[in-house]
Amino acid sequence: MAERRLDEMHQIVEELWRETEFTPSGDPTRVEENWLALRWTYRWEMRYLLELCGFAVEAEYSDFRGSAPAYGREQIWVARPL
Repeated sequence: MAERRLDEMHQIVEELWRETEFTPSGDPTRVEENWLALRWTYRWEMRYLLELCGFAVEAEYSDFRGSAPAYGREQIWVARPL
């Protein structure tokens, strides 16, 4: 990541990713830059959106090992249709 911008009002983070290809001798041959934009979702927001779409939340985790939800961690949801 070369640069980062946060838009907290819209819950969007944008990052400039820079990739450089090198020759076997270590000389750069190509540089490519791309902006990646992601929107983050709070747990309470995701729960509400699932309920609005007709799902019942059965479980939520912060990783694929089944750890309890935690602030700033991944969100793994188990939901079923109502």
